[in-house]
Amino acid sequence: MTRLFIAIATTSIGCTEEKTANCETPSWTNVSLNSESSWYGEVVGAWGNEPGKMHLVGVSGQHLIGGGEDWQVLSDEGSSPEFKSLWGAAENDLFAITVENEIWRFDGSNWNPEFTGVESGALLAIHGSSADNVYAVGRDASSASGIAYRRNASGWEAISPPAGYAFRSVFSQAQDDVWLVGDNGYTAHYNGTDWTLHDSTTERDLNTIWVMGSNRAFAAGGDWVPYTDDGQGIILSFNGSAWSVDKADTWTVFDAMWGSGDDDVWAVGDVPDEEDPDGRIWHYDGLDWQEHDRIWNAPNAIWGTGPQDVYAVGFGGNADHNLHHYGCRQPQTNTE
Repeated sequence: MTRLFIAIATTSIGCTEEKTANCETPSWTNVSLNSESSWYGEVVGAWGNEPGKMHLVGVSGQHLIGGGEDWQVLSDEGSSPEFKSLWGAAENDLFAITVENEIWRFDGSNWNPEFTGVESGALLAIHGSSADNVYAVGRDASSASGIAYRRNASGWEAISPPAGYAFRSVFSQAQDDVWLVGDNGYTAHYNGTDWTLHDSTTERDLNTIWVMGSNRAFAAGGDWVPYTDDGQGIILSFNGSAWSVDKADTWTVFDAMWGSGDDDVWAVGDVPDEEDPDGRIWHYDGLDWQEHDRIWNAPNAIWGTGPQDVYAVGFGGNADHNLHHYGCRQPQTNTE
C-alpha cells in the first residue's frame, strides 16, 4: 500500500487568541485538507481513541490517519470503497458502511468487504461496543420502516427491533444496552433480551444519539419545514427513566453528537443554505445547550479523543472547510 504524508494548514475560526500549549481557552480551528492527495468533497466519518491517531474517511474512498498538522494517507480516491459512515473497535479494527450499502472492515493495513447481504434499503449508521457487538441500521427501500443488522462472534445477521419508522442512528454501549433512534421521534432500547419502545415526546426525526451510561443519553435531529427555509431542530435528554426536551425549535437541524462526559457533549448540524456560513456546532456544559461556533461547511460527523481533541467533519464545495479541530493546540501525530 502506498502511503503519503501531507502537511495541513490551520486557521483559527473560533477564537482570536493565539493557540499555544498553555492556552486556557480552547477553540475551534479550521484544518485545510487541500493537499496533493485527491482529498476533496465530502468527509463522512471520523473515529479515534488517542490524540494524533484520528481516522477520517471520505465519500470517494479516501482514508487518512493523523492529527494536528500531519496526516498520513492510508488510501486515496478510488483505492477503497465509497464510504458513508465509520466506527472503530480498535486502532487496527474499523468498520464502515459504504455507499453501496455494504459493510467493510479495516485490519490496520487494508479494507475488505465483510457483509454484503443488504437486500433492500439503505444503511445509514454503524456503532458498537466491541468487534463482536456491532450494529448497522438504516431504512427499507419500499417502506418507511427501519432495517437493522447485528454482528456477533459468528458474523452478521438481520434483527427485528420493534416496527416503526426508519432507523437513523444506533449506539451500542454493551451487549445489554443498545439504543436506536429514527424518524418521527422513534426511540427503542435493547436490554440484551428484548427491545422496548420509548416515548421520545417528539415526532421530529432523530438523526443521532450519544449514550453515557444507563441513566444518561442525548438524542438530536429535527425537520425542515415544508415550503420554507426554516429548520425545527431538537435536542432530547434521557435521565434513566424518560426522555424530555432540552432544546426545541432551534434553527439548526442536528446530524451527529459526541461527548466526553456529562458536562461535555457536542452536537453538529446545519441551517438553510441561504445562511452563510451554514454549519453549526452546539455544546452542552452540564447545565444548558448553547450554539458554540459557526463554520462554513455543514458538519455531518463529530468524534473526539478527549475534551480538548475533537474533530467535526463535513462536506461542501470548498474542501478547505471540511475538517475542524477543537482544542488548545493541534495534537502531535504518532504514525509509528
